[in-house]
Amino acid sequence: MKITKLALGLVPLVLLTGCSHFGSDKLVKNRFNYTAAIGESWKSQMLLNVVKLRYGDVPIFLTVQSVIDTNSVRTLMNANASWDDAVNPLAWIGSFGGEVEYMTSPTVTYAPMGGAQFGKQMMTPMPTASIAGLLQAGYSAEMILRLTVHAINGRQNHFGLDNETPVDAGFYRILDLISALQANNSIGLRVSSVDGKDTVVLSIHEPRDADSRAKLDELRMLLNLDPNTLDFSVVYGAIPSSQKEIAFLTRSVMDVLVDLSGSIKVPMQHITETRAAPAKVATYAGGRTIAPLLVIHAGASKPDDAAVAVPYHDHWYWINDRDITSKSTFSFLMFIINLANSGEEDESPSIVLPTGR
Repeated sequence: MKITKLALGLVPLVLLTGCSHFGSDKLVKNRFNYTAAIGESWKSQMLLNVVKLRYGDVPIFLTVQSVIDTNSVRTLMNANASWDDAVNPLAWIGSFGGEVEYMTSPTVTYAPMGGAQFGKQMMTPMPTASIAGLLQAGYSAEMILRLTVHAINGRQNHFGLDNETPVDAGFYRILDLISALQANNSIGLRVSSVDGKDTVVLSIHEPRDADSRAKLDELRMLLNLDPNTLDFSVVYGAIPSSQKEIAFLTRSVMDVLVDLSGSIKVPMQHITETRAAPAKVATYAGGRTIAPLLVIHAGASKPDDAAVAVPYHDHWYWINDRDITSKSTFSFLMFIINLANSGEEDESPSIVLPTGR
């Protein structure tokens, strides 16, 4: 009987030991689950807002302020035994049991983006210093400048919902030249700060090969730059004040989203019923087709192979998971929004996950 009692006494210890790392094991899984969920919700929200702008609807942004995941483990144990010495001293009846209960209580806090700060972030043109920084970091000049600028020295970029303004082939040639000259280090960008004000300078390094020299001469001609100047100030504006300046007429976040909404393959019925604005998915300039940076498909049913998909107006809108260009552009929208931040930093979402023992 002493052995039996000892065995019963060990059962709670065994079960408790098995639960000692329960909370810490959950930490890794929960952390990445919440990260994935926040990312997927952001993508769905962004795509929906782009679609809504095409339909003249109001975009709404809801940010995740905090995620608090409270976990608890409760262990219940019970044991009993009885025997009758008068009948059979060796006969006994015993029972024991246990229960482990794991509880999780996630709390997610949302906040709508609004007010003056939101208006500035959405409507203020992006700083030229931020755009120059991305170009200098090696990001594609075609993607960066097509997304973020309306014009360079008066050379007009195409705008998604503008079907009236002629497309300037020179703008796209400028992008080709900048990309090529950057690749062989013939031009470079730097940002300097004087009295708290950022100044962007594009510097020309005289190329050694004839091909690069010809491209540089063509770039100077298209931008009407001084042929004897090597350093040019990059400023905000539609037209430069001299041949020693390069004027970027930058876009706001709202401009970028409206522009991208023009690449949605909206059902023709919605166009004829004036539910959605008409637009050209592809642009033609300089004898070539300028493919859109982002293609959003539409259909009556939810697709099977989509990177992100949202329902709207009895249709589904999605980005094909096999379209790497569209996926890269869509992912870059997060950086575009951060570029337009007017300086007052918002608190990042906090995720609180207890680790247990």
